[in-house]
Amino acid sequence: MASGFIEADVSSIVTLANMGGAGSSLSNNWAMVPLTTHSTVGTKMDFPTSGVRWSHIEIILDTGASFSSLTAAVRVFFSWDSAGNNVCFGPSSNALLVPGQGDDNLAMTTHQLVVDVVPSMPPEGVANTVYCWISGFSVTTNTPELKRARLYWHELSR
Repeated sequence: MASGFIEADVSSIVTLANMGGAGSSLSNNWAMVPLTTHSTVGTKMDFPTSGVRWSHIEIILDTGASFSSLTAAVRVFFSWDSAGNNVCFGPSSNALLVPGQGDDNLAMTTHQLVVDVVPSMPPEGVANTVYCWISGFSVTTNTPELKRARLYWHELSR
């Protein structure tokens, strides 16, 4: 049984806009990030178009300032297209962000955005690509830098 992940390309700076800075209400603005097959040597696998369960999303943000919020959260939804018209999951419930270990500017969440769906790519989809839409609340800054976004999947037993 195979498992793997797809991720955002953060080899160059990826800035998320409209993330609802400190003290704001949950923003209705969504920042879109394409998730594609990663290229890590020895672990690269194509993203299956069906027959897998999406388990969770891992998100790490650099807020550019010391992160210590007790209320900061993100929510996500996923679509098959960059316009967000072919939704495959979401929106999720809010997932609290926690301070990064060893770096006061990082905020992260993982395993809290439990996806647990078994989607199948429609004709409008693009192979090896899912679009992740992120919205935030009290993220310290309105424009955090995305350090990691990974969507994990597990092949269903046959």
